[in-house]
Amino acid sequence: MENSTVARNLVAALPGAPPPSYGIGYWRGGGVYMSNGYLEIHGCTIVENEVHGTPRTDDLDKPNLAGGVVATIGNAHAVEDMVVGHSIIAGNTVHETGGEAYDHDVFTGSLFYFKSKGYNRIGAIDFSQILVPVGQRQWRSLCRRHYPKQGDEDGVDVAEVLNLASGVTHSSSILSAGVDAGEPVVLHYEPEGSALDQIPTSRYDVSEVVAEYEVASGYDDDFLAVTLDRVEAHYGLDGFAGDFTVDFEAFLRSVDLDPETPEAEPYLDPSGNPIVTLADTQWFGPRVTWPAELWNHPYIHFWHRLDAALFAAEIPGMGPEVLGDDEWMALFSPGRLSEAPHLSIFMSEHAVPGFSALAVDQLGNARPDDELCDIGAIEKRANE
Repeated sequence: MENSTVARNLVAALPGAPPPSYGIGYWRGGGVYMSNGYLEIHGCTIVENEVHGTPRTDDLDKPNLAGGVVATIGNAHAVEDMVVGHSIIAGNTVHETGGEAYDHDVFTGSLFYFKSKGYNRIGAIDFSQILVPVGQRQWRSLCRRHYPKQGDEDGVDVAEVLNLASGVTHSSSILSAGVDAGEPVVLHYEPEGSALDQIPTSRYDVSEVVAEYEVASGYDDDFLAVTLDRVEAHYGLDGFAGDFTVDFEAFLRSVDLDPETPEAEPYLDPSGNPIVTLADTQWFGPRVTWPAELWNHPYIHFWHRLDAALFAAEIPGMGPEVLGDDEWMALFSPGRLSEAPHLSIFMSEHAVPGFSALAVDQLGNARPDDELCDIGAIEKRANE
């Protein structure tokens, strides 16, 4: 989608409607909801949308509520790429029934890859459910979070980048059925602050990291342990690897998949052996349905819990992507690993053609061709 404003939509359960057959509900994506395929957002403003519903916390902690721009999640249900550039996505919120409300602007769901083309202004971006790294050769999937890129900023407040006081244009004839039900619908917002004069008019490239690894025949795959050691060393987190391993293995031993039987039922590998240690935790495949297979859930939990542990460590400069392009390049280099020569890393950084500024904005007015352009759907100077 290009040159669009998506604002003040309301997604919620209908009053009095019978509950869905799966119980708690499935409401998410107040602005844009991506159920499959490939999504590209270029020069858009997606703000002040609301999602209301009852939160679900089962099934690998996958949320059923998310905010502004959302990709679906599900076992063995993945979507391809979400590409975002030159856009303002902020001020979108989730409202839990009987509970809290919070900012939630971009939710990557179970994407293969999130790709930024730069010059975005994003409030809250949530990578918590993107497909986890897999070292399978030819999958290029250790690094899935190609963010941030040049000119990107997250953690922004919508009022910092849009003129909400006097820069909101409403329709003279269309009434809203969303957040402002019965009031004139919002057509577009005037940018301000750090959204002004940002995007170069000439084309530019962004860089993305492609990474995967391979285990020599006859050796065990201990990449997870190696990753923990390298994270500890790179970030100067004394004791991190050992503490994480202890906590993770305690979690594995606490799993009981069948609480109605007398003894605990841990995760089992494809041969029926219990998965109760870090060494037991592997990616087992198969290629297509691997997120749905219970024997892969410990592996998925490892990466989710690693994200949480790194957030908790409050590492200066670490963004919401946690392990993105720059971090993978800092942690590993191509070739055999010195501490584990049976593991080989295949890694490269390549240029991807970026965006140039769009020629016109949402209203069809020309954006400047000889100076920096504004972020979002509207070019301020072209509409003054």
